[in-house]
Amino acid sequence: MTKRKLGMNVTLLKNDIEYTKDYIKRIRAAGFDAIFTPTLNNRQDALDAMLTAARDEGLAIDELHAPFNNINRMWYDEPVGDPVQKMLMDSVDICAAHNVEKMVMHECSGRIGPDMSNAGLKRFREVFLYAREKGVKIAVENLRRTNSLARILLLNEDLDNVGYCWDCGHELCYTPGVDHVAMFGEKLLCTHIHDNQGVYMGDDHVLPFDGKTDWEKKARLIKKSGYNGFMTLEVGRAGYEDLSDDEWLKEAWRRIEKFAEMCDNA
Repeated sequence: MTKRKLGMNVTLLKNDIEYTKDYIKRIRAAGFDAIFTPTLNNRQDALDAMLTAARDEGLAIDELHAPFNNINRMWYDEPVGDPVQKMLMDSVDICAAHNVEKMVMHECSGRIGPDMSNAGLKRFREVFLYAREKGVKIAVENLRRTNSLARILLLNEDLDNVGYCWDCGHELCYTPGVDHVAMFGEKLLCTHIHDNQGVYMGDDHVLPFDGKTDWEKKARLIKKSGYNGFMTLEVGRAGYEDLSDDEWLKEAWRRIEKFAEMCDNA
Protein backbone atom coordinates (compact mmCIF):
# COMPACT_ATOMS: atom_id res chain seq x y z
CA MET A 1 0.00 0.00 0.00
CA THR A 2 1.28 3.43 -0.88
CA LYS A 3 2.50 5.77 1.83
CA ARG A 4 1.40 8.78 -0.19
CA LYS A 5 -1.52 10.81 1.10
CA LEU A 6 -4.64 10.62 -1.07
CA GLY A 7 -7.16 13.42 -1.64
CA MET A 8 -10.65 13.84 -3.10
CA ASN A 9 -12.48 16.85 -4.51
CA VAL A 10 -15.77 18.00 -2.99
CA THR A 11 -18.00 21.03 -3.30
CA LEU A 12 -21.40 22.00 -1.94
CA LEU A 13 -23.52 19.07 -3.13
CA LYS A 14 -27.21 19.41 -4.01
CA ASN A 15 -27.03 22.87 -2.41
CA ASP A 16 -27.40 20.97 0.87
CA ILE A 17 -24.90 21.62 3.64
CA GLU A 18 -25.97 18.66 5.78
CA TYR A 19 -25.79 16.23 2.86
CA THR A 20 -22.33 17.56 2.01
CA LYS A 21 -21.13 17.17 5.60
CA ASP A 22 -22.30 13.55 5.57
CA TYR A 23 -20.57 13.02 2.22
CA ILE A 24 -17.33 14.31 3.73
CA LYS A 25 -17.62 11.68 6.47
CA ARG A 26 -18.00 9.07 3.75
CA ILE A 27 -14.86 10.40 2.03
CA ARG A 28 -12.93 9.71 5.20
CA ALA A 29 -14.51 6.29 5.63
CA ALA A 30 -13.46 5.37 2.09
CA GLY A 31 -9.82 5.87 3.09
CA PHE A 32 -8.97 9.37 1.88
CA ASP A 33 -6.59 11.63 3.80
CA ALA A 34 -7.56 15.04 2.38
CA ILE A 35 -10.05 17.07 0.37
CA PHE A 36 -9.99 20.17 -1.74
CA THR A 37 -12.90 22.51 -2.34
CA PRO A 38 -13.67 25.75 -4.18
CA THR A 39 -13.25 28.91 -2.13
CA LEU A 40 -17.05 29.44 -2.47
CA ASN A 41 -16.55 33.19 -2.21
CA ASN A 42 -20.31 33.85 -2.09
CA ARG A 43 -21.17 30.96 0.26
CA GLN A 44 -18.83 31.25 3.20
CA ASP A 45 -21.40 29.58 5.46
CA ALA A 46 -21.11 26.45 3.32
CA LEU A 47 -17.31 26.61 3.16
CA ASP A 48 -17.08 27.04 6.94
CA ALA A 49 -19.31 24.01 7.48
CA MET A 50 -17.43 21.86 4.96
CA LEU A 51 -13.96 22.65 6.29
CA THR A 52 -15.09 22.12 9.88
CA ALA A 53 -16.63 18.76 8.95
CA ALA A 54 -13.45 17.71 7.15
CA ARG A 55 -11.17 18.66 10.00
CA ASP A 56 -13.46 16.99 12.53
CA GLU A 57 -12.98 13.78 10.53
CA GLY A 58 -9.20 14.20 10.50
CA LEU A 59 -9.05 15.16 6.83
CA ALA A 60 -6.44 17.66 5.69
CA ILE A 61 -7.38 20.51 3.36
CA ASP A 62 -5.00 20.09 0.44
CA GLU A 63 -5.97 23.38 -1.21
CA LEU A 64 -8.82 25.72 -2.05
CA HIS A 65 -9.64 26.48 -5.69
CA ALA A 66 -10.23 30.13 -6.58
CA PRO A 67 -13.05 31.05 -8.99
CA PHE A 68 -12.10 31.64 -12.60
CA ASN A 69 -15.07 33.71 -13.73
CA ASN A 70 -13.83 36.17 -16.37
CA ILE A 71 -10.23 35.14 -15.65
CA ASN A 72 -9.19 36.09 -19.20
CA ARG A 73 -9.74 39.72 -18.26
CA MET A 74 -6.64 39.54 -16.09
CA TRP A 75 -4.68 39.88 -19.34
CA TYR A 76 -6.52 43.00 -20.53
CA ASP A 77 -4.90 46.39 -20.07
CA GLU A 78 -8.32 47.74 -19.14
CA PRO A 79 -10.28 48.37 -15.91
CA VAL A 80 -12.42 45.26 -16.54
CA GLY A 81 -9.52 43.24 -15.13
CA ASP A 82 -9.61 44.98 -11.76
CA PRO A 83 -12.63 43.09 -10.32
CA VAL A 84 -11.11 39.78 -11.37
CA GLN A 85 -7.85 40.60 -9.62
CA LYS A 86 -9.82 41.58 -6.52
CA MET A 87 -11.72 38.28 -6.69
CA LEU A 88 -8.41 36.41 -6.61
CA MET A 89 -7.13 38.49 -3.71
CA ASP A 90 -10.39 37.88 -1.85
CA SER A 91 -9.85 34.18 -2.44
CA VAL A 92 -6.36 34.47 -0.94
CA ASP A 93 -7.97 36.08 2.12
CA ILE A 94 -10.35 33.12 2.40
CA CYS A 95 -7.43 30.68 2.33
CA ALA A 96 -5.58 32.65 4.97
CA ALA A 97 -8.66 32.97 7.19
CA HIS A 98 -9.11 29.18 7.12
CA ASN A 99 -5.41 28.35 7.52
CA VAL A 100 -5.26 26.65 4.15
CA GLU A 101 -1.73 26.78 2.79
CA LYS A 102 -2.38 26.52 -0.95
CA MET A 103 -4.71 28.14 -3.48
CA VAL A 104 -5.14 26.85 -7.02
CA MET A 105 -5.99 29.38 -9.71
CA HIS A 106 -6.41 29.50 -13.47
CA GLU A 107 -4.58 31.89 -15.78
CA CYS A 108 -7.08 31.60 -18.65
CA SER A 109 -10.30 29.89 -19.66
CA GLY A 110 -12.32 29.14 -22.79
CA ARG A 111 -11.44 27.45 -26.05
CA ILE A 112 -8.72 29.99 -26.91
CA GLY A 113 -7.00 31.87 -24.10
CA PRO A 114 -5.89 35.46 -24.56
CA ASP A 115 -2.41 36.44 -25.62
CA MET A 116 0.09 37.24 -22.91
CA SER A 117 0.47 40.88 -21.97
CA ASN A 118 2.61 42.93 -19.61
CA ALA A 119 -0.59 44.12 -17.94
CA GLY A 120 -1.60 40.54 -17.20
CA LEU A 121 1.81 39.51 -15.96
CA LYS A 122 1.77 42.51 -13.63
CA ARG A 123 -1.67 41.61 -12.29
CA PHE A 124 -0.69 38.01 -11.60
CA ARG A 125 2.48 39.08 -9.80
CA GLU A 126 0.48 41.45 -7.62
CA VAL A 127 -1.76 38.55 -6.62
CA PHE A 128 1.28 36.40 -5.85
CA LEU A 129 2.89 39.12 -3.75
CA TYR A 130 -0.34 39.64 -1.84
CA ALA A 131 -0.57 35.88 -1.22
CA ARG A 132 3.00 35.82 0.09
CA GLU A 133 2.10 38.52 2.60
CA LYS A 134 -0.82 36.36 3.73
CA GLY A 135 1.25 33.16 3.97
CA VAL A 136 -0.53 31.46 1.06
CA LYS A 137 1.10 29.49 -1.74
CA ILE A 138 -0.32 29.86 -5.25
CA ALA A 139 -0.49 26.90 -7.63
CA VAL A 140 -1.26 28.01 -11.19
CA GLU A 141 -3.04 25.24 -13.06
CA ASN A 142 -1.93 24.02 -16.48
CA LEU A 143 -4.66 24.71 -19.03
CA ARG A 144 -4.51 25.46 -22.75
CA ARG A 145 -1.48 27.74 -23.00
CA THR A 146 1.69 26.19 -21.65
CA ASN A 147 3.65 29.24 -22.81
CA SER A 148 1.64 31.47 -20.46
CA LEU A 149 2.20 29.13 -17.53
CA ALA A 150 5.92 28.93 -18.32
CA ARG A 151 6.22 32.72 -18.54
CA ILE A 152 4.37 33.24 -15.27
CA LEU A 153 6.57 30.73 -13.45
CA LEU A 154 9.76 32.13 -14.96
CA LEU A 155 8.99 35.74 -14.08
CA ASN A 156 8.08 34.80 -10.52
CA GLU A 157 10.78 32.27 -9.74
CA ASP A 158 12.08 34.65 -7.07
CA LEU A 159 8.87 34.06 -5.09
CA ASP A 160 8.94 30.92 -2.96
CA ASN A 161 5.14 30.79 -2.75
CA VAL A 162 4.48 30.35 -6.49
CA GLY A 163 4.29 27.02 -8.28
CA TYR A 164 1.83 25.06 -10.32
CA CYS A 165 -0.94 22.49 -10.06
CA TRP A 166 -0.62 19.52 -12.41
CA ASP A 167 -3.98 18.72 -13.97
CA CYS A 168 -3.45 15.56 -15.99
CA GLY A 169 -6.92 15.70 -17.54
CA HIS A 170 -6.29 19.19 -18.91
CA GLU A 171 -2.97 17.96 -20.23
CA LEU A 172 -4.58 15.14 -22.21
CA CYS A 173 -7.48 17.02 -23.79
CA TYR A 174 -6.05 20.56 -24.08
CA THR A 175 -2.29 20.15 -24.67
CA PRO A 176 -1.67 16.59 -25.91
CA GLY A 177 1.99 15.72 -26.09
CA VAL A 178 3.01 18.26 -23.43
CA ASP A 179 4.37 16.77 -20.19
CA HIS A 180 4.10 19.55 -17.64
CA VAL A 181 5.64 17.50 -14.85
CA ALA A 182 8.74 16.97 -16.99
CA MET A 183 8.92 20.74 -17.61
CA PHE A 184 8.01 22.14 -14.20
CA GLY A 185 8.38 19.23 -11.77
CA GLU A 186 10.41 21.24 -9.28
CA LYS A 187 7.54 23.75 -9.07
CA LEU A 188 4.81 21.16 -8.48
CA LEU A 189 2.66 22.05 -5.47
CA CYS A 190 -0.46 19.91 -5.91
CA THR A 191 -2.29 17.59 -8.30
CA HIS A 192 -5.70 17.29 -9.95
CA ILE A 193 -5.92 13.71 -11.17
CA HIS A 194 -8.61 12.45 -13.53
CA ASP A 195 -8.97 10.99 -17.00
CA ASN A 196 -10.71 11.59 -20.34
CA GLN A 197 -10.71 10.34 -23.92
CA GLY A 198 -8.20 12.86 -25.24
CA VAL A 199 -10.79 14.78 -27.29
CA TYR A 200 -10.14 18.53 -27.39
CA MET A 201 -12.40 20.30 -24.87
CA GLY A 202 -13.55 16.88 -23.65
CA ASP A 203 -12.59 17.44 -20.03
CA ASP A 204 -14.71 14.54 -18.75
CA HIS A 205 -13.24 14.16 -15.24
CA VAL A 206 -13.69 10.38 -15.24
CA LEU A 207 -11.79 8.10 -12.91
CA PRO A 208 -8.16 7.26 -13.67
CA PHE A 209 -7.81 4.28 -16.04
CA ASP A 210 -11.22 4.92 -17.66
CA GLY A 211 -9.74 7.16 -20.36
CA LYS A 212 -6.62 7.36 -22.49
CA THR A 213 -3.99 8.80 -20.14
CA ASP A 214 -0.64 6.97 -20.23
CA TRP A 215 -0.53 6.39 -16.48
CA GLU A 216 2.77 4.49 -16.54
CA LYS A 217 4.49 7.43 -18.19
CA LYS A 218 2.90 9.89 -15.78
CA ALA A 219 3.99 7.76 -12.82
CA ARG A 220 7.59 7.80 -14.04
CA LEU A 221 7.50 11.59 -14.37
CA ILE A 222 6.03 12.05 -10.90
CA LYS A 223 8.66 9.75 -9.40
CA LYS A 224 11.46 11.58 -11.20
CA SER A 225 10.15 14.98 -10.08
CA GLY A 226 10.50 14.05 -6.43
CA TYR A 227 6.96 15.25 -5.68
CA ASN A 228 5.68 13.69 -2.47
CA GLY A 229 2.60 15.81 -1.75
CA PHE A 230 -1.03 14.78 -1.91
CA MET A 231 -2.24 12.73 -4.86
CA THR A 232 -5.65 14.32 -5.25
CA LEU A 233 -8.56 13.39 -7.49
CA GLU A 234 -10.74 15.89 -9.33
CA VAL A 235 -13.46 13.62 -10.65
CA GLY A 236 -17.18 13.78 -11.40
CA ARG A 237 -20.10 11.38 -11.03
CA ALA A 238 -21.21 11.44 -14.69
CA GLY A 239 -21.12 7.86 -15.94
CA TYR A 240 -21.07 6.39 -12.45
CA GLU A 241 -24.61 7.19 -11.36
CA ASP A 242 -25.39 3.53 -10.70
CA LEU A 243 -22.96 3.54 -7.76
CA SER A 244 -23.99 4.61 -4.29
CA ASP A 245 -21.95 7.34 -2.62
CA ASP A 246 -20.02 4.75 -0.62
CA GLU A 247 -19.39 2.54 -3.67
CA TRP A 248 -18.33 5.54 -5.73
CA LEU A 249 -15.92 6.86 -3.12
CA LYS A 250 -14.37 3.46 -2.48
CA GLU A 251 -13.84 2.93 -6.22
CA ALA A 252 -12.35 6.41 -6.52
CA TRP A 253 -9.99 5.62 -3.63
CA ARG A 254 -8.93 2.37 -5.30
CA ARG A 255 -8.09 4.18 -8.52
CA ILE A 256 -5.98 6.93 -6.97
CA GLU A 257 -4.30 4.44 -4.65
CA LYS A 258 -3.36 2.36 -7.69
CA PHE A 259 -1.79 5.36 -9.42
CA ALA A 260 0.03 6.39 -6.24
CA GLU A 261 1.52 2.89 -5.99
CA MET A 262 2.62 3.17 -9.62
CA CYS A 263 4.41 6.41 -8.74
CA ASP A 264 6.10 4.71 -5.77
CA ASN A 265 7.32 1.82 -7.91
CA ALA A 266 8.14 3.64 -11.17
